[in-house]
This record gives sequence, C-alpha cells and structure tokens, in this order.
Amino acid sequence: MALVDITSHSQLTESLAAAASTGSLSVVHFWASWANACQQVNDALVDLAKLHPLVRFFKVEAENVPEAAEQYEIAAVPTLLLIQNSKVVDTINGANIPELSKKITAQSALAVPKSAAVVAPAQPATSGNLEARIDSLIKQSQMVIFIKGTPTEPRCGFSRQLLTLLDGVKADYSYFNILSDEDVRQGLKVKLDWPTFPMVIVDGELVGGLDIVKEMIASGELQGMIPVKSA
Repeated sequence: MALVDITSHSQLTESLAAAASTGSLSVVHFWASWANACQQVNDALVDLAKLHPLVRFFKVEAENVPEAAEQYEIAAVPTLLLIQNSKVVDTINGANIPELSKKITAQSALAVPKSAAVVAPAQPATSGNLEARIDSLIKQSQMVIFIKGTPTEPRCGFSRQLLTLLDGVKADYSYFNILSDEDVRQGLKVKLDWPTFPMVIVDGELVGGLDIVKEMIASGELQGMIPVKSA
C-alpha cells in the first residue's frame, strides 16, 4: 500500500473504518511541513509501505486537519499512531524509525484478517455493571487520574504533561489507563460529561483536564485539595 495523504477529518475516519473492516493495521503520521524530522518520517513510511503491503499508511498534516489532531490529542510532531480495529494500540513520538519498524512488525503479527477471524459471541457489559465499575475506579483513592498509557509510559502528549505537573507538586494518585478498556473510556465521558482525556478526579469529583489542572497548580488551589507523597 502507498502512503496516503489525508486532507480532512472525514477522510481519515472513513479510511480507518475501511482498514478496520478488513482487520488491517493502520499507521497514521501526524506531521508538519516545517519540521524536518517529519519529512524524514514520511520518506521512511514510503519504504515501510513497500515492506508491509497489508498495512495501511496515512499522513495527516496536523495544522491543516485540526479536528483529527484534537481527536487524537496530538501535542507535538512527528507523532505516529498504530491503530487496529479503530483503537490506538501504540504511539511513537519523534522520528524513531527503528522503533516504528519494530512495532509495525510486532503489531502486524498480532493482526488477524477479518476473513480468517473466528468471532466469539459478544459479551457486552450491562449499563449497570459498567456504571458500578466506573464508580469503583473513581473512588479507588482520594485522587485518581484517567490517562492514556501509564505513568512510566504515557501514550499521548497531554497525559505526559499532566504527569509532569502532578509529579512537580508531589501528588499522590492512582491511575487508570483508558486505552485498556473502551467501555470505561466512553462511559467516563458520559458519566462525567467531559469529552477528553486526561481526567483528574479528587474525592470522587471531577476536577477537570490538563488546562484546568495547570491553572489550579499555578494559583495553588490544587495543592490544597490533593494528597501528597511522603518524603
């Protein structure tokens, strides 16, 4: 497959849906024309597309398709997303071509074409069970953050920034990786009426996202609300 230039949010959505319908792995490069590293990545993707004919490769100029950049919370370029069945399964920040190649190979080995897949009967969580689970997660400790990835391996720029801010004030928090459970991810958005991640919860109540936390730390308000790590 060739490297496809995506010029609109709807085109990206349709392209990823088409890839998901066949079980194909997608690699999406968010780039900028002014960044030399991004052009290096684009050149590498052309070569990788020849090596991996079953993988779909896309490039999205982040500043020209802001809806897509916002949806995937792109904080810097180059950022590459590996997407399987419409879910982000891995993220590479920066022009790390060897790491990208390794992860494409690993994810491709896990991918099963839809035509060959044996689909087990769906076992969806009931709304009651999901709500109870979300309540349990929210109340697991005095301070809980819902992020993409983990504190040691965040998978988006906004989650990484939040972790840096909280570590700076020695916040003592629990976390949940929302990439590990799509039901919880979508359920949180509905329950808390908050559309994006990361989310910060204190005493079972939503504080907000990254921008609000920045403001509250700057004013000193957050430090008076949260538990801190012992020295």
